[in-house]
Amino acid sequence: MKNFMLFLLAIFLHSGAFAETDFDQSTHIFRIAPLPGTENNAGDDCKAAAAATGLAILPDTFPGPNSIAARVPLESVHTKKTNGELKGPIKNIGEALVCQDWDSFVFAGLGNFVPVIYVVDINGKTFLAEGGGFSPALGQLPGGGQIMAPQDPFIPLFFPAPGLILFNVSTTILPALPVDNPFVTSDGSGGTMTINSLLDVADPQGLDDRFVTEGIGVIRFLDPIDD
Repeated sequence: MKNFMLFLLAIFLHSGAFAETDFDQSTHIFRIAPLPGTENNAGDDCKAAAAATGLAILPDTFPGPNSIAARVPLESVHTKKTNGELKGPIKNIGEALVCQDWDSFVFAGLGNFVPVIYVVDINGKTFLAEGGGFSPALGQLPGGGQIMAPQDPFIPLFFPAPGLILFNVSTTILPALPVDNPFVTSDGSGGTMTINSLLDVADPQGLDDRFVTEGIGVIRFLDPIDD
């Protein structure tokens, strides 16, 4: 009997005992630029997206006075060959529902991170990504947004210039969602999305041309390949 149990264990542990899913990796690079007059009115959509994760990422009070709940366009990225600077022409390649819970950062004293949820439609592919926040079931969740400078709890420290914020966002692309999710039809894809943003809060209209408020994002998909 003992030998039989060891035989079964060996079968279960063998990498070829079960069919393995193959994955195809793809990468997308995009630009987010703020639109003049972008309405911060997508709070209900953000709540629905948060509910679809099942992780209770956003608080019941979202959106608060400092939250961001808006839809923004995604643009293609082209660079000069010599130094990597961005150049045109720019074309629209999708849209993102942006949900950032800045109130948790400002008021709740949860450290230097901002819970975030994104519903992204890029080149015809739609997915949901989350980062940060606190789940009653799983505790502190990975990722979220961070101001890339040491922070006093009540006084933001700008870097590298006064009124300038470098803001990094790290998220996980969720591969499994409820079938009744109104935003995403899940195809089993997973991956990560990171966004590096420069926010010129001292000159939000960009009148002095010293800095450009924008974000550059990178998406890495792992797509299951059907046999």
